[in-house]
Amino acid sequence: MEEKNSCEVPFMDLRRMLSLEKKGIEQAFSRVFESGRYILGQEVRSFEQSVARYLNVKHCIGVSSGSDALLLALMAFGVKAGDEVICPVFTFFATASSVARTGAKPVFADVCPGCFQLSPSETQARISSNTQGIIPVHLFGQCADMEGFKAIEEKKHLFLIEDSAQAFGASIGNKKAGTFGSVGCFSFSLLKIWLLLAKLV
Repeated sequence: MEEKNSCEVPFMDLRRMLSLEKKGIEQAFSRVFESGRYILGQEVRSFEQSVARYLNVKHCIGVSSGSDALLLALMAFGVKAGDEVICPVFTFFATASSVARTGAKPVFADVCPGCFQLSPSETQARISSNTQGIIPVHLFGQCADMEGFKAIEEKKHLFLIEDSAQAFGASIGNKKAGTFGSVGCFSFSLLKIWLLLAKLV
């Protein structure tokens, strides 16, 4: 009986990804350790400035996670109990749980078949007198239909928070994900497009 050659393909080879930017990452960690500033400090400020330049926006604020970024954005808009915020049915739980953490109600709208992005027409159908805003989620490195959402935002006077955790660097024309709406929220956890973090450090 002839043996078959097998080859295991790892889900995510972090060692290989790290090797591509290892020197820069080690230098960045070294600067943080030497400064003794493990939160805030010059490294965070430099990161915020790099991201703001890359996105071509005025401000970028580093927080502990994409979930906290969503929560802080909602709090900045004064979202509270009794309010509704429209979210896609297909997303990471943080999108809806951030809304729930404010006491507001996440209202789910369906996605477009084929691209799995929140559908503007389905969103329009879910708007009520309690709706304060919309959180389209850019997925798989591609942008949601921001032209459709901008039209709804302007017509209905709602806020538009972009959950761009899985699309850092994606763009429509010359405009990057996270820069179309009122606020863009990102995440740099290992399951996201995290090598860009190394490029920005």
